[in-house]
Amino acid sequence: SDQRTAWLPAFLAYYNARRPHSALGYQPPASRIPGNNLLQLNS
Repeated sequence: SDQRTAWLPAFLAYYNARRPHSALGYQPPASRIPGNNLLQLNS
């Protein structure tokens, strides 16, 4: 739906950069990736 499409970017930003995950020691997933080298982990 249009509402889901409109809210998805905000949700993904929250989920990956701010929401604490218990499996990661209550850190957000984005904290595991160095900010200056995103491609190195996926190559």
